[in-house]
Amino acid sequence: MENTTVKNTINLLDIVLENEQYSPHANMLSAVRLLQIGNYLELKSGQTVIDCGCGRGEALCLWAKYFGTCGVGVDRHAPSIADATALAEREGVTDKVQFVHGDMREYEMEEKHFDVAACLGRRSASEGLNRPSES
Repeated sequence: MENTTVKNTINLLDIVLENEQYSPHANMLSAVRLLQIGNYLELKSGQTVIDCGCGRGEALCLWAKYFGTCGVGVDRHAPSIADATALAEREGVTDKVQFVHGDMREYEMEEKHFDVAACLGRRSASEGLNRPSES
């Protein structure tokens, strides 16, 4: 008998394809969609998140505010990092998130472990990164 119970139903491929039709410097995922992703990931207070290609920081700020996560966002687009930092200030989550301008392939992580690694923007944000099994 097929299991008909589906927890946190969400099609992540649809989300990736939905987002890739937009500019690489803009996260066009809605707050509702980002909360769905947070629920799907079962985010909890105190978990750490690294967001590769964080754009304007919407995901990290929203997850910090609603789930209590902490995190670092890295992006190559300096104006997006400025926007992300301003968003964190407006949302009152500067104690939980930080944003770094740079290339993810060259980013020196102080934190060597993250509970969640996110890359919700274009796939190019993670080009050249090793998967955990390859490092």
